[in-house]
Amino acid sequence: MIFALPYHDPDGRYNAVFVKNLPTLKRIFSKIFISVTPSTYLQNKKFVDLLSSEGVVVYKNKKNSNIGDHFRKALSISLKNVEDEEIIFYSFIDRVLFILESEHKDKLLDDLKKTSTKKLTV
Repeated sequence: MIFALPYHDPDGRYNAVFVKNLPTLKRIFSKIFISVTPSTYLQNKKFVDLLSSEGVVVYKNKKNSNIGDHFRKALSISLKNVEDEEIIFYSFIDRVLFILESEHKDKLLDDLKKTSTKKLTV
């Protein structure tokens, strides 16, 4: 299962909790693709580069790109790297991190595990 997400966090509000939960995310997902907003990369570059060094695939959006571009790019880079019948989980990092830090963590992990093992037919 692939995790695809747009990423906007220029102030680094989620850096600590993201790093804390990165090992869990890497266990759940075979690949993580983030589409980083220009302001996030400009102001939080060190952290984004850390994610990249940890195996997260980072796409740096161009200056003057808009939120729709960031959303589409997260999906398009994932689609270019998806394998047969692999599932893409598209979400926002703040929501996923909130769940991973709450009493709902086990339910999310269980749901993702069940979903990742299902065969998809079209």
